[in-house]
Amino acid sequence: GDDNGDDDDDDEDDDDEEDEDEEDDDKYGMDDEDNELKGARESCCRFQTLSAYMDAVAETPQDLSLWIEAVLIALETSDGRGGGKGGGGGGGAGVSDRQRNGDAKVLNVLSRAIEEHPGVELLWCLYMQRYLASGASAADMCEIL
Repeated sequence: GDDNGDDDDDDEDDDDEEDEDEEDDDKYGMDDEDNELKGARESCCRFQTLSAYMDAVAETPQDLSLWIEAVLIALETSDGRGGGKGGGGGGGAGVSDRQRNGDAKVLNVLSRAIEEHPGVELLWCLYMQRYLASGASAADMCEIL
């Protein structure tokens, strides 16, 4: 009866909202990965720059959430990867100097976070993922572990 008509109206409203979101994405040239990073940054990050985060974690190194936010910022701002375009997996000979610098920046933040919180698996997983993406081989991982 009447409930079915109301549900149909709700579904149409949901479709309209999705279309508007897609139009906004197209207008600003953003892909899904860009949106995820932007959304994560807007909803959780207390500071806008990596240097501000590094100052904050120097004052309170025991604050795991601050370290995770710093890692998010480092990933977002790392050259060649964080923007979602022009990055890529792999590594090795095709890795540019800018990409290497971005990898080094992220790995530095992750390694410092791991020093303060060695039991946090998330930090280790992110570190190993980025380490392998930077062109290191799986055999190199044995040296870390």
